[in-house]
Amino acid sequence: MNMLLLSHTLKRFSLSHLLFILATDVADGMMKKGMAVKAVDLAYTFGFEEKYSPQTALTSFLQKSEETWKKAKQDARDFPSALVCFSLLANIC
Repeated sequence: MNMLLLSHTLKRFSLSHLLFILATDVADGMMKKGMAVKAVDLAYTFGFEEKYSPQTALTSFLQKSEETWKKAKQDARDFPSALVCFSLLANIC
């Protein structure tokens, strides 16, 4: 009986360890693709938040977003109607 319980426990541990490794791999991929918010959420869901500092990951994400926003506004100068849309969005945010 004890061997059966031990075997079951080891299988569960192996499966949870495998899921943990898969989750960290998925989070790594998300970070590489600029999906920092989802990666941090996944890290908190699976309990490896120490691997991704939410402050660092989200600050980096926001900085990249701000750079993208500035570039898009600059590119929109050639298109007056798009510039109006960006101005409206800036007032909303």
